[in-house]
Amino acid sequence: MKKNILITFVVVLISTFFSGVWVNPILAGEKDKYGGVFKIAYGKPAMNFGNPLRIQGPDMFYTDFALQRLIQSGKKLGEFEPLLATSWELASDGKSYIFHLRKGVKFHDGTEFNAQAVKWNLDRIINARRALKGRPPGPPGKKGPPGKKGPPGKGGPPGKGGPPGKGGGKGGPPPGGFALRNVSSIDIVDKYTVRLNLSRWDNLILRDIMASNSCRLVSPAAIEKNGEKWSNTHPVGTGPFKFKAFKRNLYLKYDRFDEYWEKGLPYLDGVEIHSIRDMMTSLASLRAGEVDALNEIDRVMAAELAAEGKYQISGIPGLRIFIVANANDPNSVWSDKRMREAIEYAIDKETIVKNLGRGYTKAFYSIIPNVPGKPGTVPRKYDPDKARQLMKEAGRAEGVECTLSFFSASGNYWAAIQANLAAVGIKVKLSPLSRQLFMGMMFSGVTGNGLRMGIMPHPPDPFLVLESHISPKSVLYKELKRPPKLVQLLNQLVIEGDMKKQTTLLNQMEDVAYNSVSYIPLWSEPLMRAIDKNFKDYIAFFNGMMEFRVQNAWFEKR
Repeated sequence: MKKNILITFVVVLISTFFSGVWVNPILAGEKDKYGGVFKIAYGKPAMNFGNPLRIQGPDMFYTDFALQRLIQSGKKLGEFEPLLATSWELASDGKSYIFHLRKGVKFHDGTEFNAQAVKWNLDRIINARRALKGRPPGPPGKKGPPGKKGPPGKGGPPGKGGPPGKGGGKGGPPPGGFALRNVSSIDIVDKYTVRLNLSRWDNLILRDIMASNSCRLVSPAAIEKNGEKWSNTHPVGTGPFKFKAFKRNLYLKYDRFDEYWEKGLPYLDGVEIHSIRDMMTSLASLRAGEVDALNEIDRVMAAELAAEGKYQISGIPGLRIFIVANANDPNSVWSDKRMREAIEYAIDKETIVKNLGRGYTKAFYSIIPNVPGKPGTVPRKYDPDKARQLMKEAGRAEGVECTLSFFSASGNYWAAIQANLAAVGIKVKLSPLSRQLFMGMMFSGVTGNGLRMGIMPHPPDPFLVLESHISPKSVLYKELKRPPKLVQLLNQLVIEGDMKKQTTLLNQMEDVAYNSVSYIPLWSEPLMRAIDKNFKDYIAFFNGMMEFRVQNAWFEKR
């Protein structure tokens, strides 16, 4: 289960708007606004989008229209804005947070949003986390059946039985149990005030409440009446749209919630998300006017649609792509920092993204995303002679051979990387992996002289990846080089309350991580949406996160 919440971080947590390319809609006046149903095509079908403890990855998009949290992301690092909580404060002794709740808010089933509902929701997270402790490992898998006997005339002996299956992972509750790690209990102060009691303060607590899927709030009455399983596909929240209908692999439909707490909103009559897995089919549906938006497009589609002039292309640099080397194994050639440096110097990132990125992909030269200030590191720009020199100093002038594993649908960059590395004597065999095998390797890692593709969110707030990716406690990327100094700085950072000191620590962390070559940075892949130009006043990526806000949106008459 721990894997699931971290996969959610990979897919969901992302960064600020690209300049120049992206559309930032301007809010219009009241006149000429009208309803209509906003229809979106999305290639990833909805699974569990109503029970906050089970919302993972792409399902976050499906639930954005119905479920809300206490607070939301602000425009600057470390800032948060009110949502269902109007204000909050940390006690002077640092042992609790007080949240003052918005009054006059109803859940979609008509029940009242109040302190009791908040306590019920947050208690579920705390109880799930506690239930995880002490769970035994799952049982070993069953032995495979005997192989089939060879065909007549070529009779071979019966095949051998398959090997025993691997033992199951640790048992545990839904992934929501990993939020609110330092919240020990919830108290009701009055009808619209709750206290979160802390076992220890750190600056990740409010980020949990702002970003964790499990911290979305649902109607206690709805789940108690209908059950947990029912709630997986029936979101009953406080958002601008309420659940109407769901047919797996086909659609999810929402109606306008007439008692929504933001008066006069939403303008739309409803929202529909249609599951269309084939990109060409979804593109045809957009051009035919059958849908108004594509929730996920690639660089080629973005360039085509932008050229047509009928669509707004909105996006953010969503995922950082990098190479993970087996740096912690003393028997691996990559345990020598000079060899990891040689990889980066050997790769002509700028030319690769210029030729293949269609103007949307950006090269990067840092380990921690969006660190404010100037860490003082010197980027390892393309320099094949420098790469060869480092390999010679490392005693590898004759070159090395290795395998580079990557997600098969991640683009055509890898052949270019293979050619760059071959030019300095690093002979790479490319190993494309299915999504399942690739995600499994994120946890299992590579052995020997192996290399593999890594992915990491590119959020506006770097704190959102420190625990999930950079920390030694992370179950991801065990091969990452995490020097003791880096860990020491991270431990200082999460308990530091002063923003200036946080910035200093982040810069020091980046300096240590980059100079020790924790991984080999490559480029950021954008997450992009295409939306009909007649659709106005939406926010495609709220404050640089993936959340799609449409409560203020409306259709201009066509």
